[in-house]
Amino acid sequence: MSYTRRILHYSPGPTDFVAALSEKAIAGCWFELHRQGGCGAAELRLKDTFADRNSVDVGDWIAFEFDTGDRWYFGRVEHRQANSPAGVTLRLAGMGIELNEVFPGGYNPTGGDQMPPHRYAATDLFANDPDYAVETFDSVDQPHNLVELLLSQYILSQTNITYDAGLIESSLPATSITSMKFRGEESARAILKELAVRARNASWGVNEDGKFFFLRQRSTVIATYQEGVDIVSLEESRERDLLFNRIVLTGGYIYDQQNVSGDDARKVYRWRGNYTQSASRDQYGERRIRVWVPWIRTANDSRAFAREFFRTYAEPPTRYLIEVANLQSIPRPWDGRVRLLARDGSELTALGIETIRVQFDQSPRIRIEVGPEDPRILWPEPLHDEGSLIPDYNSDYGGGSISLTDSEPPSSSSSSSSSSSSSGSSSSSGLQSVGCCSNGLPSTLTATFTNVSGCPNLDGGTIELYWNETRGRWESAAPAVFVAATGSSCTTEWYVYFVCRNAEASCDDFNLYVSGDSNECIFMETLYPDPGCACDPLDLTYGPFTTSDSNPICDCCDPVDGSTFDVGITA
Repeated sequence: MSYTRRILHYSPGPTDFVAALSEKAIAGCWFELHRQGGCGAAELRLKDTFADRNSVDVGDWIAFEFDTGDRWYFGRVEHRQANSPAGVTLRLAGMGIELNEVFPGGYNPTGGDQMPPHRYAATDLFANDPDYAVETFDSVDQPHNLVELLLSQYILSQTNITYDAGLIESSLPATSITSMKFRGEESARAILKELAVRARNASWGVNEDGKFFFLRQRSTVIATYQEGVDIVSLEESRERDLLFNRIVLTGGYIYDQQNVSGDDARKVYRWRGNYTQSASRDQYGERRIRVWVPWIRTANDSRAFAREFFRTYAEPPTRYLIEVANLQSIPRPWDGRVRLLARDGSELTALGIETIRVQFDQSPRIRIEVGPEDPRILWPEPLHDEGSLIPDYNSDYGGGSISLTDSEPPSSSSSSSSSSSSSGSSSSSGLQSVGCCSNGLPSTLTATFTNVSGCPNLDGGTIELYWNETRGRWESAAPAVFVAATGSSCTTEWYVYFVCRNAEASCDDFNLYVSGDSNECIFMETLYPDPGCACDPLDLTYGPFTTSDSNPICDCCDPVDGSTFDVGITA
């Protein structure tokens, strides 16, 4: 196929062909393709007279083709500048720009935006949110599941972007989502950008055909270039400025339960995590970045983000700039890697592509950029320092050290505050009064695990739960001390809490949350008790808790779907 440089104009929609602009174009046309984002910025220069400047307007669409039917780029006109007596410059953005114009969720189903808050979660953790009663809820546990819901519920109906199921992939190994809530404040693009990080730095964006993609990074070589043949210039650099081994992560707001009398205000604080990559810090010294992700409110979600962030930035990244001429095809960054050969034909390296800039003139040339983007551009810091309110003790709050070795268990401080080591905040004796049991309950309760099927290492194990006056519930230490039965080998870190969800109810309204974390194996589930609960003496059974491929307990249950266990609560 020979290079003919076709430039096509569409208006008003992306499928409404108007005319070819190839003969009007002058030198200086270019476009970019990004592994994360798809079709990016572009510029087109036309020789139209000032009087003809309105032939292409802001909001129209432009396609660049190598030859008939071989489209390389598609974007929307964002800016037009016309000069007298002649000359028009059009600046474009790929169809992914429409993701900036979609805002999932809302503030109020009866308010100005007529949209309820939208929570996506694997379990119910935030029943104290002031808008909990009006929120919309969808159950999700992995990033690609949430991507598909965002597409079907918001993006496809509000944009020209199209869906192809074959372009949405799960991450390997699987990564989890605990809870995210959107109130129409964050754009779909911002949300997708963060989901891609935790999905092992997935490729995402909108391609030249207007199709959305969310793909695993490819190791396949899709193009080979050689010094002295294709490569015009080759440059390598290492940058300490893009090295970061400490993240101060600020998330969303967490609300405590309001005082029953209604006299006291509801306590609120922002999720905050301080995560470090110790090996990098020991070698290079501390390099800190502050990141704001307002929908993160749990230890599991923040650790998932921090781990993948460090996987990219905990070492000084190597960056390459390669210029290539004599093109007959273009390597899309999301499709794979490029191989570079020395003049003698030996392999120099094979590289994943981040950005390609194509000089789209009479003879196309490309500049390939390899290496991660500056995270301070992806997550810019605020213009002024901002502190956060520190909550009373919360076993999930704080941060910790992040390991990048999948087989290595996380630090015990990874889900707890570095300044606290005990649970609860009130006396260890006396009775606690809660609405679900009018007789009052002791400050210390016991959770006993019972194997139902496939979880022999859990059978007979116990965890102590301690009354937390501030949060109005019994909860485990962080991580919980799991007292295993004789012969058991269950080393998972546990967090358990037991709470009355209705101040004027019975024991049927005691809620039990159980989570287990063994590096990449993260189990979470919340249940109400089985029928027949009792308060005096306290006796409640919850179950069955059920594991799955996306909700496993690696060293406590068999690695198959459907392993189950019960948990009993006694005084």
